[in-house]
Amino acid sequence: IKYLFPTAKIVPVLVPPNISAEEIGKAAGKIMLSKTHGRAVAIGSTDLTHYGAEYGFAPKGIGGESLQWVRDENDKSFIDLATALDAKGILEDSRKKRNACGAGAAAAAIAASKEAGSTGGALLEYTTSHDVMPRGKPSLFVGYAGIVVT
Repeated sequence: IKYLFPTAKIVPVLVPPNISAEEIGKAAGKIMLSKTHGRAVAIGSTDLTHYGAEYGFAPKGIGGESLQWVRDENDKSFIDLATALDAKGILEDSRKKRNACGAGAAAAAIAASKEAGSTGGALLEYTTSHDVMPRGKPSLFVGYAGIVVT
């Protein structure tokens, strides 16, 4: 951000993955509107499913079926909620499915964006660490998605 926009001001906020994330996001959205006249953006960063025995999460074993499950079900659930701007749903879903390690940040960014007038989201790209750097049978990998809120 500082490279592309050297005069940008950045306010980093660590947001817990609980109900306060949505409230923090709403407050940030109000500030974004009143203090910056809509010239601010909220960025929420999180990895998606951390899958594998080393992460303590391998409900579908190892191999192609586990990778497909993460892509088509576990991570897709998070992506669908994020593109629908459902901050509360993201928090609940991530607790149940372990599909986002930074769910609080994502939920707060979505709540801030909604408060500032955003109406929808779109998936730009989805991949996993196994897709980028395959090493034998899928057994240890992380999901990643780029989502923009408009």
